[in-house]
Amino acid sequence: MALIKQHQKTLYCALPYANNPNVHLIERFFQNVIYLVFSILGEFIIYEPHFSKGRADVILINKDFVYIFDFKVDQDAQTAISQINLQNYAGRYKMDGKKIFKIGANFSSKEKNLTDWIVEEVK
Repeated sequence: MALIKQHQKTLYCALPYANNPNVHLIERFFQNVIYLVFSILGEFIIYEPHFSKGRADVILINKDFVYIFDFKVDQDAQTAISQINLQNYAGRYKMDGKKIFKIGANFSSKEKNLTDWIVEEVK
């Protein structure tokens, strides 16, 4: 996951930034880039899947793993992890026999890049 984080940071350094200050649009921009990168790599990815208590930003599923992503802008990655836990996004996948990882990420509207990233395995 550290390599994925570094590739994402490098990618965002190369992208032109938007001047729109709307946090929702900034989050959507970063979310779209991550979705497109994994889609191009041939991964099965679900964009904004709905759950009983809300929706995750992105879920990537392969034969061995489930990765649950939540993104924040100008907050911190722990806030994203807390949302995954509070909304129980992992609950749907606990009986699949796959390892489940929660990824919380924060993007800075000032730095125009990923600034905080936490990965936790669901036990």
